[in-house]
Amino acid sequence: MKKPSTAQVEWARRLLAREVRTPPDPAYAAARMYERVLVQLAPLVGTAGVHALFARSVKLAKLEYPCLDAFHPPSAVLGPIDIGSPAERLRDCLQKQQPVETLEPAVVVFANLLSLLTAFIGARLTAQVLEGAWPERSERVSIERKR
Repeated sequence: MKKPSTAQVEWARRLLAREVRTPPDPAYAAARMYERVLVQLAPLVGTAGVHALFARSVKLAKLEYPCLDAFHPPSAVLGPIDIGSPAERLRDCLQKQQPVETLEPAVVVFANLLSLLTAFIGARLTAQVLEGAWPERSERVSIERKR
């Protein structure tokens, strides 16, 4: 898979910024963002499909951010490692970092997810599907223009 485009990285950064609350906690923002993405994508690719795309996104991000090695995707057979949702696992993994070091790994994970989705269903459908989670029309317009 090719690296996410600059537009996808910036889109992921803007979406994560919308999830950050006061006080800023990028780890919780990343978990909330995953939950929003799951709600929007599950009807299209199924919950297992979203988990698989997300696990691949994290695996790709691990190459750049080894701190994500602590993230373990759900397995087909439940074991002791399968505690918590992928959102909780991501949050727990990112919380082990300093808050200032948490945002970039999360951005890369979600930029990878956007890139995978775009390769899988196309830029227009990716923007349309995610528009339901973040209904601001400007995101859809900007991503379509940068294709």
